[in-house]
Amino acid sequence: MMKKVFVIMLCFMLVSVPFSFSADPVCGKEVPENYVSAATGQLVRGIYNASFGWLELFRRPIEAKDKRMGVADGVAYFVGRTLLGVTEVATFFAPRLPIPKLDYVCPFQDFQTKPENRAA
Repeated sequence: MMKKVFVIMLCFMLVSVPFSFSADPVCGKEVPENYVSAATGQLVRGIYNASFGWLELFRRPIEAKDKRMGVADGVAYFVGRTLLGVTEVATFFAPRLPIPKLDYVCPFQDFQTKPENRAA
């Protein structure tokens, strides 16, 4: 019984984490002037991207007008975001390196608004 409760709580936490950090300043495109803040932000953003890149598999088909292209975009963004996250984690000690960013810096950014209401 205790194991079932633990598994249910763990699943709930994993599902709710992306929405609880949607306004997190770590997801900003700007690099802070302070080295510690910049390095920490890049490390956390890299962990977000590597851990939650799979959300692109759902986001892109929902946002796409052509569902087949949305699935293809979802796979491409999933791979790209995951690799970007691994790169950010590996290079967090040098936050000023020019690492390319995706249009959504974090995988769960702007998930709570409808696609037509999102800022470009």
